[in-house]
Amino acid sequence: MRYSLEPRIGKNALPEQAKETASIINQVGNLIRNELIAQGKSSADIKDIKIPLAVAFSKIDAVSDEGNPDPTLLPADCQIFRDTRHKGIFNSAEYNTVNGLMKGWLNDVDPDHEIIHQSKIFKDVAFFGFSALGCNPMSFNGRLPHDPLPKRVEDPFLWILHKNGLIKMQ
Repeated sequence: MRYSLEPRIGKNALPEQAKETASIINQVGNLIRNELIAQGKSSADIKDIKIPLAVAFSKIDAVSDEGNPDPTLLPADCQIFRDTRHKGIFNSAEYNTVNGLMKGWLNDVDPDHEIIHQSKIFKDVAFFGFSALGCNPMSFNGRLPHDPLPKRVEDPFLWILHKNGLIKMQ
């Protein structure tokens, strides 16, 4: 997926990476399955891993279509780039919107659907995008034009807390 985006956002828009996301998901699934086997779990427990999986993409601001209309980039005005609205609870409407946007975008940019396919080994999966800085410094000659403005960093953590019954969802 990353390499299909390079022609659109530029080779230097994202830092180098060691592995593809789908490969990481597969490795994590294999580690969990091996542990379940070692604990003597049944094949049903191994087939669908019951641990919730949050697939979170950092530097999501690098794939905003701001100033560069492109159907494979995310619209600059979409919910992913807006402030989070989880005030004391996990906002289900906002989560459903962002999860749907991320799945749709992944389907658009990953023609083989490798990430979505690999994540199906988990019974409960959610997709997130976040930015620690709030903008892509590569768009500003490698410097931030303002103080860091993190966006949606907490969303995957709040979802995991909700899935484990530690916070409520509205």
